[in-house]
Amino acid sequence: MRLSKGLIQAYELQDLAHSAALAIRKRCTVDGEFRVSREDAQAITALIKAWEAAQYRIQVHRKVPNPGSLKHVPVKPVRKGRSLGAVPRGPIEVLPGPVPEPVEHLVDGGPVGGLAIPDPAAEGPNQPARVPEPIDPPASNGPISPTHAQSHPL
Repeated sequence: MRLSKGLIQAYELQDLAHSAALAIRKRCTVDGEFRVSREDAQAITALIKAWEAAQYRIQVHRKVPNPGSLKHVPVKPVRKGRSLGAVPRGPIEVLPGPVPEPVEHLVDGGPVGGLAIPDPAAEGPNQPARVPEPIDPPASNGPISPTHAQSHPL
């Protein structure tokens, strides 16, 4: 971490406040007894406040947050991917029933290349499904744009 001017000055002021407080303590000690006058007590209080201010500036320069300012966010558990369950092994059974037949076009603008779904009401138990006849697509007047012409299925 690079020491800025403000950080160096905060350290120097903190050291000065500490040295001054120790000098007052030395001056107030007489014959091993510590006696403090009102002026000395006020000076010590001011030095303590100066030391705390310098300490706060050092904390700010070092980018340390104030105590209690950070909220503890609960850690969310990491979700694992969902499994699809047991994968069956071996041959796959095909259930009996009518199979839809592929058709190229359906009537009334239905899907192109879709599947004709048999109508269960029209067929009996042993009758095959009725599949509509394919209809020729309508004639087009040409593509709209060159990119459309490449992706156009007709």
